[in-house]
This record gives sequence, C-alpha cells and structure tokens, in this order.
Amino acid sequence: MDKLKILIGKALETVTLRNEISQYRDKISHNYHFSSLICKSPEMARILGFVRKIAQSDATTILLQGESGTGKDRVAKVIHYESSRGGRPFMDINCTALPETLIESELFGFEKGPLPMPSR
Repeated sequence: MDKLKILIGKALETVTLRNEISQYRDKISHNYHFSSLICKSPEMARILGFVRKIAQSDATTILLQGESGTGKDRVAKVIHYESSRGGRPFMDINCTALPETLIESELFGFEKGPLPMPSR
C-alpha cells in the first residue's frame, strides 16, 4: 500500500509539472508574435517579410547578426515561437560569450576522434 501511495504521488507530481511547463510555454509564446515587432520603415517591413519566411522554413539553426540593441533576441524568439518548433525549448547562444575554439562545436556538434588531414 505504501508503494502504491508513493507511485500515485509521483504520478500526480508529474502531471502537475507537465501542466506548469505547458502554461509557462504558452505564456512565453504569447509575448513573441509578428505583431510584437514594430516596423515603420520600408526596410523594416522588408526584414519582417524575411523573418516570416525564415519562421516558415525547415531551418533549425539561424545566425542573427547586428549591432547591440537592434532587437536580435526578440526577432530570434519570434522566429522560434511562430515556427513549427515553437513548442520545443528555445536555445539562445551568445557567441561573444564563447571562446572561439568552442563556437563551432556548440553550433554544429562535436564528434570524437582524430581530425581529418586537409587535402592538398
């Protein structure tokens, strides 16, 4: 009977945690829609059109570049939450915070073993 009580308690906890995670993801995703991007200039409207195309694509890795304060983080989140991947976790990698030797393995993965010799 004690084991059953523990099992039921764990099952209830799992259901509660899953519901909380779902509510949290819904709350976050509601903040990041195309309508949250402000574009008054024709250039920004053109960029927003490009952002829409990226969100609809099958791309899984996107590199955004630009000056500090231009809204790269917001655009990245809009792309993520407006895409078919919106229900999955958002992975934000700040490349300036990584040593140069780790950037490639963080973005594209790492495979153990010797490096191939370059052909000449």
